[in-house]
Amino acid sequence: MVGLQAATHFRKSLAAFLSVSPEQILLDFEKNKAALKKLRFPDLIVLNEQMMIWLNGNATDKLDKSLIIKNLENYLKFLKTDKHNEAIAHFAALLEDKKFGKVAGWVLIDSMEIMTIFEQFISGIQLVNK
Repeated sequence: MVGLQAATHFRKSLAAFLSVSPEQILLDFEKNKAALKKLRFPDLIVLNEQMMIWLNGNATDKLDKSLIIKNLENYLKFLKTDKHNEAIAHFAALLEDKKFGKVAGWVLIDSMEIMTIFEQFISGIQLVNK
């Protein structure tokens, strides 16, 4: 398999792996919050990556971006409240990746809440001098 067929097959296998999809979180966070609580750190990393791919795609062009931003804010608040700091750091690192520039552009510009979450996270990092 190559091209679109392989990508579709890969996406379906990832979707089967997780109990919740990026679309479910970003379009209806509250309804799918319980499924997030069951995910472990590696699952959250996969979900972060799937979210970035989904957000970077053209599917979001026809959707309500304010709803997506609000649900992304809720997702990041969930990670913060449940002390999934590594998952927050991973999401922030993905936003810095050039291939996700489209996402970084509209997410960081359109949401002061997300910027505040990242600022608080970064300011809370303790550097250890040995």
